Amino acid sequence: MRHSTAYGFVPAMFASIVAVALAAFSGAVNYDEAEHPIRFYDAKVTVIGAPGPGADTACIDRLRTAHIDFRLLGNVEGVDTPVEVLDTSLGLVKYMRAPSTKRRFILDCHTVEVLASRGRALRKAGIATIYWSSAWRYTLRKDTKQLSAHAHGNALDIVAIEGRFGYATVKGHYERGVKGCGENNKTDKGRHLSRFLCAMQLGFDTVYTPDTDAVHADHIHVQDPDSKVKYRPLHPHRRWYLYVLAAIAMLLMVVAGIWWLKQPKSEPREP
Repeated sequence: MRHSTAYGFVPAMFASIVAVALAAFSGAVNYDEAEHPIRFYDAKVTVIGAPGPGADTACIDRLRTAHIDFRLLGNVEGVDTPVEVLDTSLGLVKYMRAPSTKRRFILDCHTVEVLASRGRALRKAGIATIYWSSAWRYTLRKDTKQLSAHAHGNALDIVAIEGRFGYATVKGHYERGVKGCGENNKTDKGRHLSRFLCAMQLGFDTVYTPDTDAVHADHIHVQDPDSKVKYRPLHPHRRWYLYVLAAIAMLLMVVAGIWWLKQPKSEPREP
């Protein structure tokens, strides 16, 4: 009996180790599910033509004014004003889906405008592209019965950033325990990740990093967008005052031309 138990235990233990290794290799993440699996809520999402009841129409108008490409959604569980971002550029910074995820870029409208508002600060910090792994998903906070910020469309997970410094991943280049906005980092990529954090902290009330806990060892989690932020885009090719200055210049040229034409012309002198 003792030998048979031992021999039965070894294959079971080996199978468990293999299963864990395969899960780690595949990059699978186990989220705390709500009443149904995540895919159940994903399947309910529909595209709608007009904002639903209780939607923040002012925010929707601001996104349209900013020429952000998106579509309105319905049946997005937990989200007040759900939109799916179709544009890869928010505030002149690209937001790209990480290779490891197939999720849609669905967020609450205000979260989108706060991300766009961080664009100038991110560009100033030398960051041109952000790679995200998870936006809206109807899940619970880990080990609780409370809905997560992701379930409300108010959170985004970032796994990497890119710019002139190259491609920096949170898992491979984040320097733990380093304070400040890049001045104390040892590596260029770690420095830009710190700059990224400082830029995002001015738009989001909560930011989790690998310094927070093991759950965030491979990504930076931002949530709770600042309710006071209202996005006012300033695109170099859409600056209204340039058109005003051009119109004034043309008007001055017309006035000058009319004035010159009305000036008395001197008669030619006789020889």
